[in-house]
Amino acid sequence: MIPQPLHRPFVGIELIRQDYGKVQGILPTPTYLFPASTYDQSRLILIYLIDGAITSSAQYYWLGSIQLGIEAYLPVWYERVEEFYIRDETQESGLIYTLGELSSLFNAPKIHYPKPFYPASCKELYQRLIWYAKRLIHQGIYTHAALTAAALQMNKPLRSPCTRKELHRKTAAAHLYTMEHRDTYPIRLSSNNLQRNRSQAAQRTAQTKRTHTQKRIDDLLRTHDYTKPNGTINKTKLANDLGINRRTLDKYF
Repeated sequence: MIPQPLHRPFVGIELIRQDYGKVQGILPTPTYLFPASTYDQSRLILIYLIDGAITSSAQYYWLGSIQLGIEAYLPVWYERVEEFYIRDETQESGLIYTLGELSSLFNAPKIHYPKPFYPASCKELYQRLIWYAKRLIHQGIYTHAALTAAALQMNKPLRSPCTRKELHRKTAAAHLYTMEHRDTYPIRLSSNNLQRNRSQAAQRTAQTKRTHTQKRIDDLLRTHDYTKPNGTINKTKLANDLGINRRTLDKYF
C-alpha cells in the first residue's frame, strides 16, 4: 500500500513505546496507532481523528487548547504530530472524536488568547504572525493551531485578503520560522518560578549588602579609633559612623 496522507483534522502525539505502556490506561483509544518508523519501532504515533472540518478561528483556538491540555495531562515525554500517513502497518479503531470530547478527555484549559495585531495588507500578514507567535511563546501557549486561528482573524477584515493558498503558505512559513527560533524567545515565568526568582534575588542582595557592611566595619576597626581604654570596642560610636543601629551591628560580631 502506498502511504496515504491524512487530510482530515486530527490531534497526534508520538510516544516512546515503553512510556505508552505507562499511560495507556489514561489515554482514550486512538483512531490510528502506528510505529513511528518501520526501522525503529521504539516509538508509537497515536492519532485522534476529529469529526467534521475545522474552518473557523474559534475551532483552531479550541484545537490549540486541547494540544496544551495534553501537555499537562501526560506525565511522560511526547512530541506533537502534525503530519500523518496511513500505511499497511497502521492499526485503526474506527473511533472519531469531536472537539468537545477531546477537550473533556484531555482536560483542555480555558485559554484567553491575546488579540492579534491586524495587518494593513496581505503582504504584512507574515510579519504580524511572527510577532503574534512570540507573544504566544512568551505566555507559554504557542501551538500551530493557535497561529492558524490568528491568521484567519487577521485575514478576514482585509480589503484584499490573502487567498486560501497564500494564507496557508504564510502561516506554515511563520510556524516553521517560530519553531526554528523559539529557544531564543523569552518565556514568561509562572507565579511560583517568579516568586522563587525574586526570593533568590533578595537573598543575593542581602548577602552583597552584608559583605559590604562587614568590609566597612573591618576597615574602621583597623584605625583603632573605636577601641576603649579597656580594650573593648565602642559599638555605639561605630554604629553611628556606619549609619546603622546597635542591634544590627551586633549581628556582625
